[in-house]
Amino acid sequence: MLNQSSATLNETLNDLMKVLEVRTNNTLPYDNCDLTEIVAGVEAMLTGQIISKSAKIYTAFEAPSIK
Repeated sequence: MLNQSSATLNETLNDLMKVLEVRTNNTLPYDNCDLTEIVAGVEAMLTGQIISKSAKIYTAFEAPSIK
């Protein structure tokens, strides 16, 4: 559990650094985003809360990715 929390925190920090890079550099090209992969990552980060609240996450994406 601690290893996963540590990995999740590291991934969050990397994501924040990418956001800052995008905000400071307007010439970066767009990239495809895999929505299913993003939701799976969020579910992994929130597994404890999802289980404790008996939450259910439903998705029905018309497009598997966006640009």
